[in-house]
Amino acid sequence: IAELNAGFTLQTRAVLLDVNGRAGNINGLVYSFQTPEFRQAEKLNYAQIQARAQFKLGKLYTDHQFVFQQYSDKQVFSAPAFSTISSFYFQGHLFKKAMLARIGVDVNYYSSYTAYAYRPDMALFYISPGGRPGGNYPYADIFFSGEVKTLIFTVKFEHWNNYIANAGYNNAVWIHAAKVIYFGDSTKRLAANAHAVNLLL
Repeated sequence: IAELNAGFTLQTRAVLLDVNGRAGNINGLVYSFQTPEFRQAEKLNYAQIQARAQFKLGKLYTDHQFVFQQYSDKQVFSAPAFSTISSFYFQGHLFKKAMLARIGVDVNYYSSYTAYAYRPDMALFYISPGGRPGGNYPYADIFFSGEVKTLIFTVKFEHWNNYIANAGYNNAVWIHAAKVIYFGDSTKRLAANAHAVNLLL
């Protein structure tokens, strides 16, 4: 593997921007293809940019992570060209500053790409040209968390937009994560006291 890396960071009281890029090539990569059969690529070139951006305006916050990537041969390695994890939330004290609260939305998205096929008898993922596309679908979670002295608790409704998209485990074409309500708590002093409950909807 031969690789070149570069990046920069910009930080102020209200903004954090961190960007890193890399480009290179991999020689002799072994991959599984179609039946599946194993093949070896002579050379695979790639380029990737990772960026993180945080912004603060009063008690409003946003936190974004982006990945842009390209590979020279999609029949050797298949991956989405773009993906992001973004958070939009309010953070402030409530109940006469007795509790530090955070309420917001998380969004996870990646662009369309050819998904890998799977052979359960071989426990192997492999590339299938013209296979089923994956991605191009956002996952959105609503969350509320609070801190009261040493207690930290969280309530999260995962994949709430499933109601809008009408996509779920019973869909014949797409398989998505189920709607889940998550409850969790822990303490600052002893993380081993963490508890979590998931309710499948």
